[in-house]
Amino acid sequence: MNPSRNNNSRLAFRDSSSFGLSSGKLSSSSPLGCIVEPPDLSLISDANIVVLVKNLLKKDENTKSKALEDLHSQLKTGELDDPVVAIWVQLYPRLSIDTSRRVRHLSHTLLGYIGGKIGKKMSKHMPKIVGSWLSGLYDPDRSVQRATRDSLVCVFNSEDKIKSLWTVYEGTILEYCTNTIVNESVYTLSDERSVSPDDAHAKFARVMGTCIMSLNHLISVLSIHKLEERMQTYSAVIAHKHLWNFTHHSDAFLRRSTYKLLQTILNTDPALVQTNLKTISTCIIVKASAHSQTGSVESYLDTLLLLTSKLPESWFVVKQDKQAPIYQFLRFVEKGSNLSPPTFWEKIATIFTIIPSNALFKTTSVQECISAIMKPLSNGQEPQTNLIAGWKCYFTVCFRLLGQCPLDSVSQDFVLNESLFSVFEACVIGEDTQLRLFGNADRWKLCATGLLELEQFPDHVQQKFISQVWHRLESVVIDESPASSNILKHRKSWVRLCAECIPLLQQETLIYATIQKSFCIILSQTMESLDLSKGNDLDTAILLEHTIALAGSGIYKYPETKNKLAQFFNETIENLLNSESIQHLLAGFVTYLVYLEDQGICQWTWDRLMNIIMESSLNDHSKELAVQMVLKSGSQKLSHKIQSCSVLDLFIRQKLKSLLSSINTQENDWKIIKHSAASSGSLVSSDVLQTVLNEITKSLAQVDADAVDFTDTIQKLEVISEAQPHQLYLFMNSQDGKQLLTRLFTLSNVSNEFLSMAAEAAQKAVWNAILSNTNYSQTILEVIVDVIKYLLTITQELFTHANNTQADYLSEHLLFSEEQWKYAFQDLLPGKPDISIATVNSLGGCIFLVNNTLNSTPTTEGFSKEKVGYSSALRMATFAMGLISVVDTSGRTLPSQTKAFLLYVMCLIQEFAKDNNSVSGVNGLWKHGDPNADTDVLKLIGDSQEWVNKCLGFGNNDSLSTMVLECFYKNSRDLSPISFYSTRGLAALLTNLGFRNSVFRKNGVEWLESTNFGNINDTFWTCAILVGLRDSVKSDLKGKICSNLMTSIPEINTLQLNLEGLKSLLILNAVLPTRDEGPIAEIPQPRIITLIKAVLRWFGNKTENVDINTGLLAEVSNLLGRLLPLVKGIYGEHWQLTLNFIKDCWEGCMAMNNEDIPLLLSTLRLFEIIRCLLGENEDVDDAWDMSERELYQMLLKFLLGAKHDSLNQPRNICNMQISRQVRDIKSTLIEDIGILYSVIGVQCRPIQQAAFDILHREIPALQEQVSIAFAASTQVDHEVALPADILSLIIDAPQLTEDDIDSPTDEYVTTARGYLLGWLLVYDHFENAIFSVKTLYSDILKDGKYIPVLLNYISGDLFSKGRNYDTTKIDVAHYVSGTGEDPLRDLRSLEIHIYYLALRHTPSLVKAWWLECSNRSIVLAVENFTEKFMSPLLIDHELTAVSEWAQARDSAEDLIVKVAKVVKEVIVSCPIDDQFMEIAVRLPTTFPLRLVEIKGLRRVGLKEDHFQQLLRASQAVVNFQSGSIIDAISLFQKNVSLHFQGIIECAICYSILAVTPDRALPKRACSTCKNKFHSTCLLKWFKTSGSSSCPLCRTSISFYT
Repeated sequence: MNPSRNNNSRLAFRDSSSFGLSSGKLSSSSPLGCIVEPPDLSLISDANIVVLVKNLLKKDENTKSKALEDLHSQLKTGELDDPVVAIWVQLYPRLSIDTSRRVRHLSHTLLGYIGGKIGKKMSKHMPKIVGSWLSGLYDPDRSVQRATRDSLVCVFNSEDKIKSLWTVYEGTILEYCTNTIVNESVYTLSDERSVSPDDAHAKFARVMGTCIMSLNHLISVLSIHKLEERMQTYSAVIAHKHLWNFTHHSDAFLRRSTYKLLQTILNTDPALVQTNLKTISTCIIVKASAHSQTGSVESYLDTLLLLTSKLPESWFVVKQDKQAPIYQFLRFVEKGSNLSPPTFWEKIATIFTIIPSNALFKTTSVQECISAIMKPLSNGQEPQTNLIAGWKCYFTVCFRLLGQCPLDSVSQDFVLNESLFSVFEACVIGEDTQLRLFGNADRWKLCATGLLELEQFPDHVQQKFISQVWHRLESVVIDESPASSNILKHRKSWVRLCAECIPLLQQETLIYATIQKSFCIILSQTMESLDLSKGNDLDTAILLEHTIALAGSGIYKYPETKNKLAQFFNETIENLLNSESIQHLLAGFVTYLVYLEDQGICQWTWDRLMNIIMESSLNDHSKELAVQMVLKSGSQKLSHKIQSCSVLDLFIRQKLKSLLSSINTQENDWKIIKHSAASSGSLVSSDVLQTVLNEITKSLAQVDADAVDFTDTIQKLEVISEAQPHQLYLFMNSQDGKQLLTRLFTLSNVSNEFLSMAAEAAQKAVWNAILSNTNYSQTILEVIVDVIKYLLTITQELFTHANNTQADYLSEHLLFSEEQWKYAFQDLLPGKPDISIATVNSLGGCIFLVNNTLNSTPTTEGFSKEKVGYSSALRMATFAMGLISVVDTSGRTLPSQTKAFLLYVMCLIQEFAKDNNSVSGVNGLWKHGDPNADTDVLKLIGDSQEWVNKCLGFGNNDSLSTMVLECFYKNSRDLSPISFYSTRGLAALLTNLGFRNSVFRKNGVEWLESTNFGNINDTFWTCAILVGLRDSVKSDLKGKICSNLMTSIPEINTLQLNLEGLKSLLILNAVLPTRDEGPIAEIPQPRIITLIKAVLRWFGNKTENVDINTGLLAEVSNLLGRLLPLVKGIYGEHWQLTLNFIKDCWEGCMAMNNEDIPLLLSTLRLFEIIRCLLGENEDVDDAWDMSERELYQMLLKFLLGAKHDSLNQPRNICNMQISRQVRDIKSTLIEDIGILYSVIGVQCRPIQQAAFDILHREIPALQEQVSIAFAASTQVDHEVALPADILSLIIDAPQLTEDDIDSPTDEYVTTARGYLLGWLLVYDHFENAIFSVKTLYSDILKDGKYIPVLLNYISGDLFSKGRNYDTTKIDVAHYVSGTGEDPLRDLRSLEIHIYYLALRHTPSLVKAWWLECSNRSIVLAVENFTEKFMSPLLIDHELTAVSEWAQARDSAEDLIVKVAKVVKEVIVSCPIDDQFMEIAVRLPTTFPLRLVEIKGLRRVGLKEDHFQQLLRASQAVVNFQSGSIIDAISLFQKNVSLHFQGIIECAICYSILAVTPDRALPKRACSTCKNKFHSTCLLKWFKTSGSSSCPLCRTSISFYT
């Protein structure tokens, strides 16, 4: 008997009067208890209901769920008798709290149905169920909440009626909640014989939580008057200690509910809490904070905050043991936020603010308060997002303590010196060890946040901080020795801190003025230092630039600083132009001007500096450099603030003149001209820039195309490329600029590659400048016209200048005749189209009706059949679109008939292009593989679609729309290939434009209303209209068509199936809705069943010799996929017939040729639909059970035989569907899982993925069986090995080239992925394997030298040539295959994950490769990468495993293990009598590449050398055998134990247990010296020494004796 159950059971029967509750109000039998008298079923007349009710009394949740579903269905079809309702009311309360979510959900749903059906009769049953019913509204499962809400709505209809239930049944609800909270326990609610302890406790917590939430709702919604009427009962339950113990319960939902109740009571009537304050405050302040609050921490803090604000005396009435309550709260704070949001720290700060001073200062020290907050912030465990809020809390508490500490007290000194100054000191001048205090956060921002908090405190607190912290730190920074190597770093950090603070603070505060003054002080000292050093102090110049940039305009508010800056940049800088720091001084000068508000002074300062530079004694080169620096940094910053300076303009003119007159110039010579041309605004005058462009344009006319060196010309072209667009536009708008483009065109066609590229770049810049301004002047228009004339062909020129009559003539003869287009299309369609394209278009099924007739060879005069991969039709279409563009540009219009026919042609071209994209070369429109051709076709299709939409999309030309329809109709009147493509074009046109074009809608609907679908030649046309106008055709018309076809199809003669049957099926599938659409009309289910059985009978009669068309099979499959979900609840043989139909179809598709793809894909989709219908009725399930194995065996054959073609979209879609269906196959259906290994290496990614998913799922389970078998027997060593098929996958890595690293091909990515997935499967074998098996696997990998091949490949991809892949956004420890959108990124993620697994499972092999690697850069890169991204995860995994192992050990075992994650250390203590032998296992930061250290801390009963031998043996397990820390500890413990049992260690390895996986004792003894050895050690000695003698006495030993 479980003692806990006895205790809890006794709680259920205790006397309730002790809790202030009237015994008359407590039920003798709980409605929720697990032990209850069964209901009387004799009154129920329906035997089926009796059986179902009995099933509800059973323990199995599946039985109860099924019974509830069946009872619901039964009550819907039959009468609802009163006895049934009475028994249901008796059962409902227990079902509503069942451990199964499904049972609770269904019980609420059924109650709603019953209540809605019996109506007002429900009222007499409400007292028995209302408590359980309304408590369901607070069930932690959202689906149960919704079910409860829906059931209430079914019965009471409106929200007001539901709300009134709380008032009407207040007493009943209160009694239910009170009885449950007071009387129920874990094992009164659950039967321990059938419910697991975890489920029982979870149920108890959920029931208590919902009752508490119901009680909370009562208190919150009832008026004060109502509450006072039952105040005795409310007071009694609130006074119940059992209730408040839930504040530290293990279930988060129960804790949150309890906190919510307390908050409501405090807001409603604090007197109720006041009466029981000691109990409540003890539970909240002391006990709750001592337990984990994960999942409820915010509710807890809100409650504690409200309790402290409402009843501050609660901190004084707490029941104290040894320490005051504040100590326990501080321990809670020390744990940190535990991944809670930043509001955790905001609430902690508020609590510290309102805690009574007596409770804070009298019972604890200031140091303890501050340390409690500092600990989680500084230990690195706090999330990055919480650091700002955490430090804000820290500073708030510090400032509060500072304001309340007595003057000159030790506490005040601690706050100022140890708490505040140390933090700000670490921020400004801290070393690396001190900076760890802030983690990876922005330390300046954190400290600035603290100063922002300081603003909220009185001036005397600010004054203390300023005098004792800020001024002290300022003096440290300012007075630092100039010889210090870190002086620049410290001062920049100081300036950064000041700059972060100023935008946050209010200007009128004391702290703001202090920080501004600090800025001015360091700025003044910096300028004085530069003056004294004559500008040769580079660090000080950098600091000046940095300070001015960060200070902003605030520095000008202090006249003294403003005057010093003006003096420095107007006078002092003149003496510093020759210094090495001039670059930083000029950058600081530009920034100084940016923040100078007086524009006049700004201009004067600029002009003065330019004059100083030009009049200085600097040489021309130095002047150029100075001007370049100023132009480069001031171009954007001063563009609208400074006007041009005459001396600078003159200098640039002279420099340009000098360059143009020089024969050979270099790239650096032109830099100042480039900077001038690129400068925005008016730093350089527009006249100068126009002169530059004009002179360069003139010089381009003199370029010799046969010259050898074009450096000078290229530099000139780069000046044009980098010039400001506005200046280029102005130049092109002048008479001098008219010749520039023509010269650029000429230069772009020269043979020199570099010159032509430079000319093209300049040409692009000019065009961008022209087109960016739409307000063209006459000159610009002339330039554009000149270029057009230069580029246009003679044909286009003729069309542009022709009159209307000539234009009509040209369009008629230049845009080709209908006959020419016909011949061009016949070139594309020599016979019946490839039927595989049926899978990639909406009218795909129509292709099965196309006649297989060969066209005669066309004689198209004047057109070659192919030119650079382009067909005649494509070249004709390209030319036609070019002329159409010219016509539109010229403002003319094509003749309507010509235009209508061209619209029809462009729609056909679009359909041909779709097919050629889907299946490469299917119609020869163009050749794939030429990127230029692909780009041209894409542009043509885009332009043609835009033109079609423009002409027909807005319905503004009814006659043109009518003529277009006539063109389509005329070319769709038979079953030829051109008719098929014509109707496809019509369907696409109607789909895109039918909703906007009334002519299309009207004509399409009229056709459907008038036709009888009897003419087979109208099939294509009808299907196109139904598909294209799917959303425009009314549901009634669709329903009529559907009804007629469903009636006529069963009557079709078997001999007419391939023609008449296929036609009818195509039209019916076109009108039936897809799975994503709603029903078109209510179709009677009997009619659907009749049709399904009729079409299935076509294939069930084996006696009739009828050759069934593949298209008919595919369309039947599509039809079944649409109809079966509509009759999912109907029983019958059609389910088995459908599965038989799928099997028959699949047998004929095993070859997976192109013609099999449409049928295979349609049946795969049908297979998926049936799989989704499982559970709808028993016939579906039975049919599935009979056919499941055979169907999945066929799917596996498809998986193994799948073919890959990257340019065949239908086949790829089919492969994806195969992989999707086979992925979830049950392991029992796979006869030999080894057949899937070969699929991992295929080039088809979906197939590869499916095989991997199956293997990845099954291997760990199989491996567990292998480990069990291995552990059970010592005779199967030779049988445990990695499968040879897997090893064949990883024997060779893909060949990695430089191109594969930067831009890999799809073929390479798939190959590499297959290789890496093979490794993932290898490491799947390690997951559930025991150490001995893992060691055998590692030996296999070591002997085959597989690991070096893998790591050479990964390092070559990730770390070659200085590459270092960033893994911050990758989950290194886990890899979900097939989810990456970017294949290359997914491949890199897989590589990194494989490397992680290699480090985790085979660290010794990785370490050996790393030590032997001869490439130093790879070694360093791997070490840095491992230390940064891998080691933290592996160390955490290893230490967590040790911790869990230690906790799971039997407490009786003599071993104490302590894990210190912060220092990456494990302390192990082995008791020896009354002493402890201790060792420390220390993990390096680069674990596992560096060695793990095992150090002895305390030795007991062993000699030092023997002790060290045991340590080395354990260390060898980790460092050289890929063992874990647990393996090393276990070996040490067993060695120690065996030593004290008197067993002698091996004289070779000095370990008692062998360090090999067998862990054998030393049994091989020397007959002379009597020393014993391990067999493995002795064998290794024989191999290495070359003799079979004893290692100690050299006596010969026979290994076999």
